[in-house]
Amino acid sequence: MLRVLKRHRVGAVVVAAALAVMAAACSTTGGSSTSDAGGADCNGSAQAATDAKAAADRVTTYMKPPATLAALGLTQQVAGQPARGKSITYVGNEIPIVLEVFNGMKEAAAAVGWNASLLQAGNTTAGAVDAMNKIVQSTPRPDGVVLVGIRLEQVQEQVATLRAAGVPVIVWGGSVDQPSPTGYSANIVSPDFYSARVRAETDWLIADSGGCAHIGFFLARQFPVNLVMLDAMKSALATNCHECTLDVKDVQVTDIGSRMPAITVGYLQSKPDIDYLYTSLGGAMWAGVPQAMDGAGLSSKVKLTTDGADATTFQDIVDGRQALAADQTPIQLGWHLVDSFIRAYAGEEVQERLPIVLIDKSNVGDKPDPSSWGVVPGFRDQYRSLWNVTQ
Repeated sequence: MLRVLKRHRVGAVVVAAALAVMAAACSTTGGSSTSDAGGADCNGSAQAATDAKAAADRVTTYMKPPATLAALGLTQQVAGQPARGKSITYVGNEIPIVLEVFNGMKEAAAAVGWNASLLQAGNTTAGAVDAMNKIVQSTPRPDGVVLVGIRLEQVQEQVATLRAAGVPVIVWGGSVDQPSPTGYSANIVSPDFYSARVRAETDWLIADSGGCAHIGFFLARQFPVNLVMLDAMKSALATNCHECTLDVKDVQVTDIGSRMPAITVGYLQSKPDIDYLYTSLGGAMWAGVPQAMDGAGLSSKVKLTTDGADATTFQDIVDGRQALAADQTPIQLGWHLVDSFIRAYAGEEVQERLPIVLIDKSNVGDKPDPSSWGVVPGFRDQYRSLWNVTQ
């Protein structure tokens, strides 16, 4: 069984607005004050001010991405050069970040003489089973398979067949399954990683709100890891924010787009205390939502936040339509998938080495490049060096 080593270098941003809110809170002895959306006054609560300051101190840990892959703990050079000519099939869905990761994997595969192909499974169990059946029945089969957000129980038989034939199956995103001889070869974005990232995001919410955030969590239960993320936020708030509240709204991936704006406005109108919305499904969840909130007079009262930034999220943050996102460094993640296969073929340990970087108005810049923001500088050359490959 492949053993996955985990180490997460955490990077992020000190939120200037949060510090201003906390300074005001710390100087308040009573009464109330006004603030922007999400920046609650907390009624002058000393406990809230204390919680906010502690959260801001923790947020300073998340200032920027690591300088090198070595800082993430990825230092072991593979033996020899990867064999050329291998084919990797990436079983994806329609979520934009999933496609961005595929683009990174395709780029990295080309760097070692491999071919990467995309097989869409949609967002249903039937789609996942159909996609895996096509792979199992194909001639020839691919040399490796990537699954995204697919539970092992949905495709256990197909995965076991591929593993028995010597085909590694690596999962990222949405799965809580651990590696096993007949299950996934590796889970390179594990539940522990998601929990760590949510704790960083929760600190931002606590700091930005002055210690009394009222959060609406838009939850897609079809992805088990989202429940892990919910539990992580609950735990972080219970420990670190005595006056914060958390409410859960169940949504579906199929709600993204035409239905989500109306769902969001209706939810906020029924929950007037909410001043932050959070989703674990990426910035695409909020497509069209800011405009709908504008029309309902809610934009000045509520901040939109997300666990994962896609290509449009960066501009939304620049323009003030979203307040916070965690950069998923999709291109670098795609390269790390190829690194994982290289190590699997070499019989080496697959290593979970991914950064956590938060994005908000204070560090996004005026013209952010989503393909390079938050990544380890020069990560492509560093991976090539680890693989003994020249450009």
